[in-house]
Amino acid sequence: MAPLDTRSLPEELLLLCAEPVRGRLRIPQSAFYWAVPGSVLAELQLGGAITVDGRRITGFQPLGSHDEIAAGVLTRLEETGKRKHRLGLDLAMRRIPRKPTQQLLLDRLTADGVLTVDRRSFLGLPYRRYTAVPPGIGQEIAARVAATLAADAAGSELTASPTTVAPSAAPSASASAEAAPADASSAGSGEASGAAGASTATADRDRPSADRDRQLAGLVFAAGLHRRLYPGPAGAPTRRAARRLANELPVPRAVRRAISEMSASTAS
Repeated sequence: MAPLDTRSLPEELLLLCAEPVRGRLRIPQSAFYWAVPGSVLAELQLGGAITVDGRRITGFQPLGSHDEIAAGVLTRLEETGKRKHRLGLDLAMRRIPRKPTQQLLLDRLTADGVLTVDRRSFLGLPYRRYTAVPPGIGQEIAARVAATLAADAAGSELTASPTTVAPSAAPSASASAEAAPADASSAGSGEASGAAGASTATADRDRPSADRDRQLAGLVFAAGLHRRLYPGPAGAPTRRAARRLANELPVPRAVRRAISEMSASTAS
């Protein structure tokens, strides 16, 4: 079984649908109709295969990917690239076959032993029930993403509110002499502690997988998984951060637009 941090964004997005106790996948198909194609594009962006500016794909690099899904998307981009206008993210998502892509991802995870499949039938119609192995694998991914967003928030607070020391009245000469060693020690300790905290937060924000976690958080919000994964008051900071990323990052924002348009057309 491949480690969690080697899984693609589309695979991790599907694994986040696993129930924490039984591990059964509960995939919101209406949202994932667009979330899966969006996660494919986000993975290509992270890997440098495509560049994105606002609503458009501004460049692509056929990287000789051995991944069947990525290779198919890049081939279609290459065909479109011969035209005058740049391809928009919304149109690019529509050109990714949604159900076949999701099934291919599920089959891949099953072949790798991350999912088990139980083939059943209802009223004579066959269907498949997938279960994550181990059941808590989705919770592991969710916790990792939450940790990255918490590190981002901590880093922002350190940058926005540096620690300051209020001036105090000058002590007497004798008091100053007695207190000097203790004050120097505590000041050095405080400075070291503050520097260590700042450097830890910066390291967490700058680690290579942090951008992946941010993209995944934006997709989680776009797909409506945020309340399921981060419920209650304790999960509120993570939900807020995921919402911000869903509004800031181009691909999750495109997924939100597509889902909103689909919901509006269904309601009308």
